[in-house]
Amino acid sequence: MEAWPSRATLRRYGEVTRKYGKLLNELESVLRKGKNLLADINRLERLAMNMKALKGEESTGTDAEACAYLMTASLTQPLGHD
Repeated sequence: MEAWPSRATLRRYGEVTRKYGKLLNELESVLRKGKNLLADINRLERLAMNMKALKGEESTGTDAEACAYLMTASLTQPLGHD
């Protein structure tokens, strides 16, 4: 996969191309942050399932359902910036 253009390269492009390049860079950043959150989300989900098991409740969700929910949620609402 080809690397995104650097800021110096983007400065040489027209206004619309620069805006599109910035948008792509932001998208890449959001996706990277989302991938980094997967391990934490999985641990929290397992903790919740273990707590339910201790109470004698039956778990109702799966990892795939949680990932699908989080993926769609990240598409509808942007994640925060650094």
